[in-house]
Amino acid sequence: MLTVEEAFRKFKSRLELNDREQKNASDRQNEVRDYLVNKFTIARSFLTGSYKRHTKTKPLRDIDIFFVLAESERDYRSNAPSVVIGAFYDALVEKYGAKAVRKQGRSVNVDFGVVIDAEDNTDYRVVSVDVVPAFPLGDDYEIPDTDTGKWIKTNPEIHARKATEAHQAFSSEWKGLVRMVKYWNNNPRHGEKPVKPSFLIEVMALQCLYGGWQGRFDYEIQGFLSTPG
Repeated sequence: MLTVEEAFRKFKSRLELNDREQKNASDRQNEVRDYLVNKFTIARSFLTGSYKRHTKTKPLRDIDIFFVLAESERDYRSNAPSVVIGAFYDALVEKYGAKAVRKQGRSVNVDFGVVIDAEDNTDYRVVSVDVVPAFPLGDDYEIPDTDTGKWIKTNPEIHARKATEAHQAFSSEWKGLVRMVKYWNNNPRHGEKPVKPSFLIEVMALQCLYGGWQGRFDYEIQGFLSTPG
């Protein structure tokens, strides 16, 4: 019979990506990047979001890819956010088909048609990616937000740095704890997710998980979930 510590370690291990999943994720995101570089003038593209921060849980869906557009594409910035989202949508539909591509508030989602079984298995394949158009703004970026009709400032590299610092300060257990809480949050028995969007769990963890790793997963998660909002 497993001890509590062993059970948490096993749970944590189940949520970590194996070599096959990492290979498929790499192949898929490079496939999208290689395609879009022929449709737009891209200054640079890079992975962002919880996949890049190693806080994404399984099943592996909605891997975020930032596409920083070159100055020659600046006309998109002069228009409503819906224009650049529509342009990326149309380009991706050409390759993946209308049924697989969906416009979102700040990105375009590409679904690869992967079936998720009752145990959250996907045969080690990525379910989907989110394509995010962006423009540089000093050390930050601007991305379109069709929900508000505005361009908003963001800097995913700052989020990644904060996650890395928190992980190191927590004896390299912080990201595993975040993945476990995210998996709990995604449980369909809850109905709708208690915390939306999932990124808020990371924001909360930056505030709630402090003082260094105390050596007990059960204590840390209990403390996290019981911290007043």
